[in-house]
Amino acid sequence: VVMSTQGLAVQTVTRAKTPEEIEHERELERLRVAQERLIEAQKTADRALLRTYSSEDDLVMARDGKLAAIDVMVQVTKSNMQRQQDWIARLRAEGETLERGGKPIPDRIATGIANAERSLQEATARILEQERQKQGIREAFERDLERYRQLKGIPERAQTARPAAPTPLDHLVACPTRTACERLWGLAKD
Repeated sequence: VVMSTQGLAVQTVTRAKTPEEIEHERELERLRVAQERLIEAQKTADRALLRTYSSEDDLVMARDGKLAAIDVMVQVTKSNMQRQQDWIARLRAEGETLERGGKPIPDRIATGIANAERSLQEATARILEQERQKQGIREAFERDLERYRQLKGIPERAQTARPAAPTPLDHLVACPTRTACERLWGLAKD
């Protein structure tokens, strides 16, 4: 404290900050700037949400449209899978006919079956990914719908008691080993 000649305090000089205090202040400033960025990003997202959708129904229709588009892709993939399964059945029947006649099975049949089975596995993986995308869309739109209601001051609707729908991935089987998976896949095809 700097004192005047009359003994009055005229100035207070703060002590020098420790390196830890300086680092702490820098960290606080960095966090403040990051928080401001997050707030601004949220405001931007909120404005976009309000400009894009004029009602809750618009949000629901947009969600349903995206889900329907993926459902179409799933149906196309399933149709292709059915064609591949039919192709495998025809190739196997042809191979069995040749074997009964005592003739060797041509490489084209074995290769065709292997290629078709690989296509089936890839198609199954595509369907799984598309189901995951649908779940992501549902979750994102649910968050958007909740935020939209907050922004518009719409009270959350009372949830009606509905039986829980199974998730789209409930029918999948997790295989502990590749051998077990191949055995289960064979059973599924049969």
